[in-house]
Parts: sequence; C-alpha cells; structure tokens
Amino acid sequence: MLVLLYLMMMLWSIRVHGANNSVVLKTMSLNYGKQVYPCLDELNLGQDVLTDFLYYWQEDRQFTNKQVGCTVICVSKKLNLLDKAGRLSQPDAEAYVKTAGGDDNLAKYLVYLYQSCQKVVNETEPCENALQTTNCFRKAVQRAKYSPDVPVEVRQRSDG
Repeated sequence: MLVLLYLMMMLWSIRVHGANNSVVLKTMSLNYGKQVYPCLDELNLGQDVLTDFLYYWQEDRQFTNKQVGCTVICVSKKLNLLDKAGRLSQPDAEAYVKTAGGDDNLAKYLVYLYQSCQKVVNETEPCENALQTTNCFRKAVQRAKYSPDVPVEVRQRSDG
C-alpha cells in the first residue's frame, strides 16, 4: 500500500509539473549544446552532425549518422555524465537534471528512461550504441511530452 501511494504521488508530481519539465529539458539541452562545437572540432566533424543537434527534439527526425553517437559520447564526457565503463553515471546525471531546475522525481525519471534505453540497445560499437540509445531516449522523452518545442542552441566557438 505504501509503495502504491508513493508511485501515485510520483506520477502526480510528474503530471503537475509537466509544463515545467519541458523547460528543464530545454535548459539541459542548451547546456549540452554548449559542448557540441568543441566536440565537433575535436572529432573533425561537419555541418551534418551540427544540423542533427540543432533539431535534436524535432519529432519526425531520426538520427542515422554514427558520428552523432560519437559526439554524444564526447559531450557526455565533457559534462562528466559517464562512468569509467562509458555508461550513464546515475548520480552525475541526476545532478545534471537538478542543475537545470529539475526536481528529484524528474531527475530519477529521466535517468531511468536513459538507462532503460541503454539496456535495450544491443550494439557493441560505442558510437553506434550511443546513437541508438540517443534515438530511444529522445522518443521516450517525446512520448512523455517533455521535449522542448524550440531548436537546441549550439554555442559556436568564438574565433577572436
């Protein structure tokens, strides 16, 4: 009974704060986007990968370029979101969500979604694995109606 009550309260909290969840995801995306250019430079990648990140939350977009996965790994490392095995670090990922304004429930839920995607993706090549996990996670967030409705801003490296 206590578990049922806890689950009901968690679902209520997610529903009540649902409008704010897309704002948190937008903030997370903007912070994530700040690391895309440095990774594109490091990996020597081009405009096609950048375009995918600019329209990351567009619902009809499916990423197929393995280099997107390589960029996800690079950015995630820069943000200290991965453990030594290259998997999502639960405490660090939850802290990342909270830094963007998310509460405990949203942080746990988003980490749960991502880790669930990591479990179902059966790919050994790291960049391809990250690509498939990213596609799965995006779809899960979109189904939850949390995705932001604007393109992700990617901060360009200043040349001067």
